[in-house]
Amino acid sequence: MSKIKILIIEDEPLIAESMRMMLEKLDYEIIGIATESNEAYNILLKEIPDIALVDLMLRNNDDGIELAKSIKQKYNLPVIFITSLSDKVTVERAKEIHPEGYLVKPFEKKDLYTSIEIALSNFLQSAARKQVKEEENYFFREYLLVKKKYQFEKVGIHDIKWIK
Repeated sequence: MSKIKILIIEDEPLIAESMRMMLEKLDYEIIGIATESNEAYNILLKEIPDIALVDLMLRNNDDGIELAKSIKQKYNLPVIFITSLSDKVTVERAKEIHPEGYLVKPFEKKDLYTSIEIALSNFLQSAARKQVKEEENYFFREYLLVKKKYQFEKVGIHDIKWIK
């Protein structure tokens, strides 16, 4: 089994590094940290994560909500917003793209963990309802997420030898 892969899109280096350390302690794999849209797209060209954590305000005046909308459309990934903004206008704008979560800074490791696990669970349930039949088998991006203790882990479809 492999770890859940996460892309962090956060313009504040100290916050991004703190998140990276928290996530690694929770046994997630960080595929990259981006501070603005172009960096995020460059990382996505190399590797697709299982979930993206996106700040609303990024460098170069990039809009995290627009970036998340693009990521969800192009890559069909779950997105959790991470932000210090919780005003009504911002929350209403964020809701329009149907994020899998919205985490207000400052947060703790347990908040990050629960947000990710709930987001992945909800995303998988939603995907299961929209399954596409392919040669009598059902696939979710060529892997399954299985629960091991209290956390999801990835299992490649082609790595499965037998199921009990």
